[in-house]
Amino acid sequence: MRIFTVFLIIVFGGCGWFGPPKIGSGKSITELFAMEAALNPSGRCSFMMLHRSFIEINKSYYKKVSNKDVFKGGLKGLSKELGKEVELPEFKKDEEYSSEKLWEMVIGARDTSNKNLSRLCYATVQGTVSYLGDRFSTFVTANMSKDFVRGVIGGNYVGIGVTFQIFVKPEQRIFIRTVHPNSPAASAGLRDYDELIAVESVYVSKLNLKAANDYTKITSRIKGRAGTSVRLTIKRQGLKTVMVTRAKITYKNAHCQLLGKIVYCRLFSFGENLMKDFIESYESIKAEHDSKIIIDLRNNLGGLLGSANSFLAYGWFNEFKFIGATIKVRKEFTSLFGQGGKANFKNYKTVVLVNHTSASASEIVAGALQDHGKAVVIGTRTFGKGTVQALMPVLGAALNLTIREYWTPLGDIVNKKGISPNIEVQKGIEDFSNARDPQLVAAVKYFNK
Repeated sequence: MRIFTVFLIIVFGGCGWFGPPKIGSGKSITELFAMEAALNPSGRCSFMMLHRSFIEINKSYYKKVSNKDVFKGGLKGLSKELGKEVELPEFKKDEEYSSEKLWEMVIGARDTSNKNLSRLCYATVQGTVSYLGDRFSTFVTANMSKDFVRGVIGGNYVGIGVTFQIFVKPEQRIFIRTVHPNSPAASAGLRDYDELIAVESVYVSKLNLKAANDYTKITSRIKGRAGTSVRLTIKRQGLKTVMVTRAKITYKNAHCQLLGKIVYCRLFSFGENLMKDFIESYESIKAEHDSKIIIDLRNNLGGLLGSANSFLAYGWFNEFKFIGATIKVRKEFTSLFGQGGKANFKNYKTVVLVNHTSASASEIVAGALQDHGKAVVIGTRTFGKGTVQALMPVLGAALNLTIREYWTPLGDIVNKKGISPNIEVQKGIEDFSNARDPQLVAAVKYFNK
């Protein structure tokens, strides 16, 4: 059964680790991006964008890369933009393949083609990153970088506040997986498990959801300006038409509630404000509860490594350092140590829920709790994104570069393999259709054994 997840905000999953500009600055990544963008208000690509990216790839990428390979990638990108092959020069020494000489070729291409220099530059820089063949290493242009950063660290956006689950087999259907608390969708009465039948006059049944263009026919109609409305047709014991007014939404990373006397916390992402959002929500639960907690990491694409470590320390590890993961950089192995905290849940029975789109920071948390014997993991095998990226502002643009590969504390490989649950429980199209959550049911049953 093939399923995939769609967020109606632009979300780029990944374990983020702020790059060199942050070190020692004492400023947040949001401030750093604003400062860098102020240096380049036009958003045009320049030699310094190319130079800084060239240097960081050679120095920081988690696999050894030669200058020649970075140079070659840049020429591939330049060739694609020009529509013709640019020949790679032959130098005797690797260090001769420099950013300066690559820039000379960009200038030469501009002069002979009369194409826009900024476009040629962006194509070249993107080529240097794309040539790595790493789907998580990206270079994002200045006009896209705000959405990119918001996806990694969380933040505000205009929308209706829902997350969809899309099925393409055995039949094509879309369900609302999550209605975010205090969102326009919640105010309009939408609920988890409502099936989306149509957006305005576009019917799901008439689309091919495997095709990107057809998919955007849905998302483009749901997006829009704050204060405007969108008409959704949903199925919940019959068809209903719901008008939802788009608004600016402050994205919360976590939400906690009680299931009987069990604490149930959904972590939507490991953004910059995770701990603030989590503690706020957790401490708002006034009623007495048993020492049992469910941490729901399903469909959590990750976020910041620091937020994952802070969450582990707050819940399960005391003041001593703990090993959060095994780190591999090129051929060197080290332990990723986290500084312990108050271990508020050290005496709790803990279940972690995961699925195929639990990724990156979610996998670090699930793997650490599983390996240290702090939790039982229930659900399906996770995504398998066992790498960490450094998020670097580059004159308003964004370089997100893989700098580490991580394994679990005991040495299970995560990348392309994922975390295997202790108890496997599937959740498929029939469960969504009947508003069932067998994985959550399994967690409650585990506590009641």
